[in-house]
Amino acid sequence: MSELTVAGKRVTVRDSFRGREWYALPGLYRKALAAARKGDYGDAVPFLARVVESWEFEGEPSKATAYESLDVMAELMPLADGALLAVAEAAFPKAGVGS
Repeated sequence: MSELTVAGKRVTVRDSFRGREWYALPGLYRKALAAARKGDYGDAVPFLARVVESWEFEGEPSKATAYESLDVMAELMPLADGALLAVAEAAFPKAGVGS
């Protein structure tokens, strides 16, 4: 698990996945990365709902509706960027994001 601090709140991002948990993740990751590069962070929510294990924000992070209350600039964008980086570093420790 990777720990992030987003807007002063602790967020735990999963960086280990087993079997079926992993199957859809590469596609969700690619879509979330493309969305983040375009600045359309709403499209990153399915990925976040899969990889965010816990957080100090309101709502259940595995539910897409919980992300609707996050401030886009101060919370959603940094959360998506941090989660993308954490998962990329776990999957490709030497390559990182965008390699």
